[in-house]
Parts: sequence; C-alpha cells; structure tokens
Amino acid sequence: MVRFILIRGASTTIRNKAGQTAMELAEEIKAPNLKRDVVKMLGPPGSLDCLMLSTPTRKVNRQSTTLILFAALFFIVQSIVVINVYPHLNLWQLICNAAIVLICVIALTLSVVRDPGYLKPEGTDFMELLEVVDCT
Repeated sequence: MVRFILIRGASTTIRNKAGQTAMELAEEIKAPNLKRDVVKMLGPPGSLDCLMLSTPTRKVNRQSTTLILFAALFFIVQSIVVINVYPHLNLWQLICNAAIVLICVIALTLSVVRDPGYLKPEGTDFMELLEVVDCT
C-alpha cells in the first residue's frame, strides 16, 4: 500500500495532526522486516535508482541520466567489439552484427521518445486502482 501511494507521488514530508512524518511513524513499526521495507521506501532515493535494478518504491520521473549511462556503456562495448572481434569475422557475420546494433539503436530511440507508461493522475481513481491491483 505504501509503495502504491509513493509511486503516485505522495510526499513523505507531510506531517499528521501529531506532527509526525511518515518516517517517524515507520520507526514505530514492530515487525522488523516490514519496518525495514517501509523505512527503505520512505528514505532518500539511491544513487543508482535510474538503473531500475529493483522494483521502484517511489514515483519515477524521466531522467537523462539513464540514457546517458546506457549510451556510454553501449559505445564502450561496441568499441571493444569493433577492435577485438570484427577483424576475425566474415562479411555476413559483420552484416548480421551491424543489423543487431542498428535494431538496438532503433529500440533505444523508440523507448526514449515514447511515453514511459507510468500512471497519470487524470482519469485514474486511486481507490478503483486498489480494487484491481493485488498489492501483496
């Protein structure tokens, strides 16, 4: 439930009537596993969140960091392949490899210019979403 609310963009700094933030309330949770998970969700984002190595626990905004990191790694790997592998390939193998690289670049371009698919506030009722989605 906490993850769904955070993904929708809920603020973690809002205080309740007693003046407590969500993090302060999370510290009062008795179950250690649940407490660890909730504190992690409410805490600051990690430095590698742009890589999406785990399920997002907060609203994910489009960042250029992910694209830049991917493009840099892709360029490095392709440079290594061109230097070390291409001299040993036949012409048909070079053409196949070039086609695969071109498909990857096209797929990256399409994924960058398209809508990322996150939930938008208009037309989505949160309570209806909770009835449809199994949050376990």
